[in-house]
Amino acid sequence: MTRSGLPGIDDFVAEASARLPGLDSITFGAAMPIGVAQESGFVEHELLSDDELVGLVEAESRLAARAVNGVRVTVTDARFFLPNSPLYDRGAEIATIEPDGSLRAHGAYEAKVGSLLDEPVEVLWSRALEWRNDPYVREQTHSIHSLADWARASSELDRRYGSDADKKRIARRDGAKRVMLPDPTVRRTG
Repeated sequence: MTRSGLPGIDDFVAEASARLPGLDSITFGAAMPIGVAQESGFVEHELLSDDELVGLVEAESRLAARAVNGVRVTVTDARFFLPNSPLYDRGAEIATIEPDGSLRAHGAYEAKVGSLLDEPVEVLWSRALEWRNDPYVREQTHSIHSLADWARASSELDRRYGSDADKKRIARRDGAKRVMLPDPTVRRTG
């Protein structure tokens, strides 16, 4: 979920559950500040604030009441994925592999530690664990207490540890003019 999507979620649940008879469930989760979602424009305009995130989580029963045809509605609390959460530690067991064979030191960050096409997975996994325990990385991840903090730390880590190709892509993204979607709650006339 993004900020611009919040105003329509009640109607979405009612419409989707009525129109899609084979639908079993609808799950909402806040956008996480990874990739483009870590950029200041997105954080400022679209990333849910702490209060909006709490409101989304608290809306689960209200949203479930709007569903028909036995559709189950749940809300995933993105705070469970923050680095100070127990669920974040579960990610310590997960390896993220890019289509080109590169293994990321952590799925949420651009840091790649090598390629499975060139080195054994045991070597790359050891490097990934070293990266995760690097004092600078730990300082950044331990400074995260909100989605906005996560965006800041993600941006810092991606710019520092991304590959040359990642850094070029990020630089292009930084230089591009952002096009923000219109506010769906504002009625346009004329």
